[in-house]
Amino acid sequence: MEFGLLGPLSVEAGSTPISVSAKQQRVLLAALLLNAPGVVSVEVLAELVWDGRPPTRYRAALHTAVQRLRATLGFGNAGLIRTIPPGYTIEVGAGDFDVFRFEALADRGRTAAADGDWITAADLLRQALALWRGDALADITARTLHQRYGDALSEQRLQVLTARIEADLRLGRHEELIGELTRLIAEHRLWERFYGQLMLALYRAGRVSDALAVYQRLRRTLADELGTDPAPEVQVLHRQILQSERLDPGREPAEEPSGAPVAAPLVPAQLPAGPRHFVGRARELKALDALLDRRVAGRPGTVTVAAIDGSAGVGKTAFALHWAHQAASRFPDGQLYVNLRGFDPTGQPLRPSDALRTFFAALDFPPARIPGTLEAQAGLYRSLLAGKRMLVVLDNARDADQVRSLLPASPGCLVLVTSRRRLTGLIATEGAHRLPLDLLSPGEARELLAGQLGAEPVERDPDAAAALVEACARLPLALTIAAAYSACNPQKPLAAIARQLREAGLNTFATGDPATDIRTVFSWSYATLPAGAQRTFRFLGLHPGPDITLPAAAALTDTDPATVDGHLEHLVQAQLLTEEAPGRYAFHDLLRAYATEQARARDNPIDWHGALRRIFDFYLCTAREAQSMLRPSIDCLVPPSPPRPDVVPEPFTDTRQAWAWFEAEHKVLLGVVTMAARTGFDVHTWQVAWTLVTFFERRGHWHDLAVVQRTALDTAQRSGDLAGQAHAHHMLGRLYARRGDHEKAGDHFGASLEQFRQLGDVVGQALGHHTFAEVHERAGRDRKAVAHAEQALELFSSAGHEIGKAQARSALGWYRSRLGDRQARQDCEWAVRRLAELGDKPGEAEAWARLGAVHHDAGQYPEAARCFRRAAGLFRQLGARYCEAATLMRLGDAQQATGDRPAARESWRGALSLLDDLGHPDAEQVRERLSPVAVRGVPA
Repeated sequence: MEFGLLGPLSVEAGSTPISVSAKQQRVLLAALLLNAPGVVSVEVLAELVWDGRPPTRYRAALHTAVQRLRATLGFGNAGLIRTIPPGYTIEVGAGDFDVFRFEALADRGRTAAADGDWITAADLLRQALALWRGDALADITARTLHQRYGDALSEQRLQVLTARIEADLRLGRHEELIGELTRLIAEHRLWERFYGQLMLALYRAGRVSDALAVYQRLRRTLADELGTDPAPEVQVLHRQILQSERLDPGREPAEEPSGAPVAAPLVPAQLPAGPRHFVGRARELKALDALLDRRVAGRPGTVTVAAIDGSAGVGKTAFALHWAHQAASRFPDGQLYVNLRGFDPTGQPLRPSDALRTFFAALDFPPARIPGTLEAQAGLYRSLLAGKRMLVVLDNARDADQVRSLLPASPGCLVLVTSRRRLTGLIATEGAHRLPLDLLSPGEARELLAGQLGAEPVERDPDAAAALVEACARLPLALTIAAAYSACNPQKPLAAIARQLREAGLNTFATGDPATDIRTVFSWSYATLPAGAQRTFRFLGLHPGPDITLPAAAALTDTDPATVDGHLEHLVQAQLLTEEAPGRYAFHDLLRAYATEQARARDNPIDWHGALRRIFDFYLCTAREAQSMLRPSIDCLVPPSPPRPDVVPEPFTDTRQAWAWFEAEHKVLLGVVTMAARTGFDVHTWQVAWTLVTFFERRGHWHDLAVVQRTALDTAQRSGDLAGQAHAHHMLGRLYARRGDHEKAGDHFGASLEQFRQLGDVVGQALGHHTFAEVHERAGRDRKAVAHAEQALELFSSAGHEIGKAQARSALGWYRSRLGDRQARQDCEWAVRRLAELGDKPGEAEAWARLGAVHHDAGQYPEAARCFRRAAGLFRQLGARYCEAATLMRLGDAQQATGDRPAARESWRGALSLLDDLGHPDAEQVRERLSPVAVRGVPA
């Protein structure tokens, strides 16, 4: 498949044209082609496809656009567009894209010219230019795409055309070039090379007065539009023509002789001092080094721009200056630096025109000759840097618009831009390379602290140093302030300073200097936000978890999802929030503390309470929905209350979605239980804890299960909530039973049963007897296990709870089998059939496992293996990894007993893999089974 953009978009499969008529598809295809073979991020593509104004849900919209483009290209070519994080790429060969062919021919032509082979150079450059079918991207109406790529392609075309004319002049073709050059200077009034070439062609043709008139025309044009004189090389040519020097084909115009000494040009070196202590950032430094190398091989007319972004205090300026000083020798024409004051406390960023004036002064350009308009100043700036190799550091930019006029056009230059915002517009239109800075790693933060305090205090008390690092959230600015505080208070140990940080929070970082006071630094970013985004930021400080999703943020702020999505995007752009995974947003602890502080300072306590109630309702209702997908049976004892009108829980269509939600929200839900208990939402505390039971048990998160249930019990006892106490006692009893502490398990089950009786909760009592029976069975008290199972069956039957009845009969069959009851197997077989009819997959899986155990104890190993295999398959479907592992262990035992040792080892290996993933101690039992001598002394 062949593509063309040097003119209208063209796509051909073989010799068959393919029409790409939809505007978005045309822009998308062009953006992918012009970045091939690289990957284009979703954010950049969205900016390009929607011309700087992407929709709120641009990720989903872009995915749809890609799918449609693939369909347009045809089934056989759809695979050309590949999804590779963080975006998309297109596979296109060097000979299948006219831009690639143009660049390759142009490079070969320049190489021939450098070797003095002017005939070959002229021919190759002419072939390159012949590929153009009109203006680049001629029928693609996307301003952002043209700004980023179209202008650069047009610049390359002019450069190649200039080189081809130079080759023709070297070959003595001056007469035939005069008409072409006359037309070109009319079309490109500021392209000085064409003027010089026309002057030379006219002079060689004997038209000296016409050559001098062309020079005067150029001088007037530049003076009127840019306030500058012609370039030095054109002035030299003018003087040579005046002096009637020989300018024959094949000879370079001579340098102007001068008897007077020439002052060395001023080389600006504006970089401020770099950081005294710099650590880490190895990956980011390497990325800048790679950009520097790429600059050398860059396309003509383009400049390499690195956009460094990160939150306040993360060390953007220190990083930029550290690298800039290291790389300064690679820029022999100097370094320019300006602080754009994008987040200045005065609220007045530096104007681009004022920044340009500082550059003009550094370049020793006369102030009186600086033009008045910003456009003319930017043109003059680019002219002064043309052909130079300079490093330009634009520090603390507010947005892309503040930066654009300060970008040179010379490929020998490199620009570093730092900002608290993601400069997406600069990435999309100017091809900037984004380089985000995150927090330091714990080791890097400790190294920074040691560099500022000296190694001795850090090594003397490493635990205190680690606590100090975490209290500073690994933020370089906070670490620097803490180190300065320690230096000023040498009598105070690091442990005391760390403790003070934890207790005093942001007040510890109050330095009195607005530039380093961390609260003030954060406020500069906060002040630039719209009012709605400010409110969302404040309320996010109240959120109980480490990160938050869009639906949760909508509930927390009582805002519709589309609006809050825009707020979150503002916060991400301002680096007050990070999207650590698609759709999940977080900020570091110091920003969280600042957000909470702002909420308490600016919002009514009634608003805080309402926000907490909404977020707890959201997680409770959503967790109930997910729990009901995983276990729609006897464990769902907490009657669901209808959600409030201002809370919309997330919906689930299958168990896979429910598992995925619990996995993603695991840490958040732990935080919900803790914060709900701390803030007086007692009912939410124990009910959220109850919804986590199935997830924690099946995933083997026993420690987390114990923590939330103890919190639930404490809260319910504090508030006198009998239902909460009964449920928490019940779950703690199950937990202790699993640990083998049957005495404590019995105490909790006894308390739970009594409380369910007081509440008149028949199903709760039945569940209590059901699980109490498990405790007795594990303790070897089989007759008591049967007694409790019979009570559970009776209670479930009286309550009309069919699923509970079937599960109780399954358990009863297993317990009776241990007492030698021959009818036990029929109980288990009935339960398997009944639970399958009721659609209770978890109960059916457990019933198959019990039936397998009955067969195994009876010595019926093939039948046992069949049942265990069926149970393991169901547990696998349910995502119940611990239950699957436990069943695979028993399957392996049954297979070993039949003499099928290879199958047994395969089952045990599967169990071991799952248990190792869960970090479960039962893995050691499996390793024993897999040891060289198997259980029962049979060689493995």
